[in-house]
Amino acid sequence: MSVPTSAGNGREAVDALITLLEEELALLRRLGDCLSEQTAAIVTGDTTKLSALQVEAEKVTAHLESVDHSRRELAAAQTGDDGEPLSLSALAGTLPERQARRLERVRRRLLDAHARAERARMTNQRLLHTALELTQTTLSAVVHAAMQTDTYGPAGGASCGLAPTLLINEDA
Repeated sequence: MSVPTSAGNGREAVDALITLLEEELALLRRLGDCLSEQTAAIVTGDTTKLSALQVEAEKVTAHLESVDHSRRELAAAQTGDDGEPLSLSALAGTLPERQARRLERVRRRLLDAHARAERARMTNQRLLHTALELTQTTLSAVVHAAMQTDTYGPAGGASCGLAPTLLINEDA
């Protein structure tokens, strides 16, 4: 396998790829931070902070998509002898040791940052789903109560609409 030189010098292309991966890593970490902060805002019910964090997360995600697109284009240019694009691990095997260690370190950190962001996203999804279910249950109970006939009044138990089923007195 060889590093291509079609996108300029092979080392320069790999350095550019690693730089994009590092930018992607910084963005993924920021997204993970936003999602973790959203978790806290959901738990405390701080809707103002939650909205602001959602806007920030959307901006970071848009920037992340742009960087990801550029990174994919540059990574696709890194092909093996068979002309197929190399995975980052396979590419690292074709590089000088210093560059390979840098690429492998960034790759591992990207995987960790992605996993952290995904865990926070799943936590937020579960919290919001639970909040929605509780809201729906509460609304159903309120609507059900509002639809019931008057169960109290000046006549006391007689106006409750329930017939007595058992009478217990002192002789029982």
